[in-house]
Amino acid sequence: MVEILKNIEERYYSVLETANEAIISTDANGSIISWNRAAETIFGYRSNEISGKPITYIVPELQLLNEFNKRADLSDSEKKPEIIARMVESKGLRKDNTELLIEVSLSTYKTNDGNYFTAVIQDISGSREREDALKNSELRYRSLFDESPVSILEEDFSEVKKYINSLRISGVEKFSDYFGNHPEEVAKCASTVKIIDINKATLELYEYENKEHLMKSLSRIFSGESSDTFRQELIALAENKTVFEAEAVNYTLKGNKKYIHLKLSLMADVDKTWSKVIVSMNDITERKKAMEAMERFNEELVEKVRERTKELEEARQAAERLSLIDGLTGIANRRQFDEYLNREWHRAIRSGKLLSLVMADIDFFKLYNDNYGHLTGDDCLRKVAHALAEVLKRQTDMVARYGGEEFVCVLTDTNAEGVLSVAKQLREKVNSLQIPHAYSPIEKHVTLSFGVAMIIPSTGQLPAELIKRADEMLYEAKGRGRNQIRSIDITTQFNGK
Repeated sequence: MVEILKNIEERYYSVLETANEAIISTDANGSIISWNRAAETIFGYRSNEISGKPITYIVPELQLLNEFNKRADLSDSEKKPEIIARMVESKGLRKDNTELLIEVSLSTYKTNDGNYFTAVIQDISGSREREDALKNSELRYRSLFDESPVSILEEDFSEVKKYINSLRISGVEKFSDYFGNHPEEVAKCASTVKIIDINKATLELYEYENKEHLMKSLSRIFSGESSDTFRQELIALAENKTVFEAEAVNYTLKGNKKYIHLKLSLMADVDKTWSKVIVSMNDITERKKAMEAMERFNEELVEKVRERTKELEEARQAAERLSLIDGLTGIANRRQFDEYLNREWHRAIRSGKLLSLVMADIDFFKLYNDNYGHLTGDDCLRKVAHALAEVLKRQTDMVARYGGEEFVCVLTDTNAEGVLSVAKQLREKVNSLQIPHAYSPIEKHVTLSFGVAMIIPSTGQLPAELIKRADEMLYEAKGRGRNQIRSIDITTQFNGK
């Protein structure tokens, strides 16, 4: 029996010393008679320092002792322990005189030696601080939520989570493809989202007076234009992303179109259930309108630049054409002639075909100018130039004013007989104009003398050779009485009229 009692006592002290709560026993007067290690930790007193001290030494609130006194006269039949206070909050006093918040449970029991009481005390200072911190945090959150200038919605996506999990189980892997091909499923998911709360800024953004009215009008706010954004949200969540951002279009109660920047954040503590999703929305309507206005301005500017560039190019081309046209007669000038002859010269070298040059000069034009005047002389030059141009109908042939009263014609890929035929047509065409020239020693109208040179050019020769020989033929025609044609085939050295 002694051994059994000894074992029971050892187990009792083992439990007493390893407990996390302070376990304190007092006599009927409230004087401390036992004190465990947890009590030392909580209050800072060693057992020998506190033994015999009243319990009010560490629990100053005397009303607890009233419970002791009420139980001081327990009858002999009331020897079983009785709980007289359970988890009562009170203030404790440490050895260093600092206060702490405690939770006290009291029980009483009676032995042959008298009445005794046991107090089980927990230090709940940390718990209360955490509770207070949690409450303060909630208050701060509510304050920030309600007074934030940014529109914020608190939403519950838990049903969406369940649906996406069911899709995974059924074998869906590419949610972008699935939701893209099943818009009705996107709408189904949207209908399961619950809006838990909205802040004041949201009411202002969508022009509603109260939350209840806005909650009933969600379909009006989130129109068909928002479905694509919600589809992207679903895909992001299904791909385990906790943050999603996009631009969307919504409509206010009054039907005003709003461009918003949306940010969805899945709260970390509920990321497994998606029961708390925070959606913030910034009104970017003005910025969007400004950007659209800038884009329109840029487009208009680009169009104006394009039009101006086109005008400048046309002007450049016109200037280029003018730089190649004789200002008086309107036919090609000396510069265009030089470029054209050089180009056709090299083409003839490559093709091995005949290239011909006809030079013409108005007979006795100085006498015409001196007697009829320069204005009439200019008119004569124009008439002659137009007559020559009318004869040359092929695009590959050209007529140009060479200088003063001299003209040149370039004929390509034409045999000698054809070249002379064209030269005769040129002479006859001018004669047919019957431009009066009473001061000409040979005729009573304006006539022309022609020099023709033909060649199949080869590498090493220059166009200047053709010009020189044509000019020699012109000089010969003038020397033989004018109003005639003299020609030479440089290749065969053929001469004829």
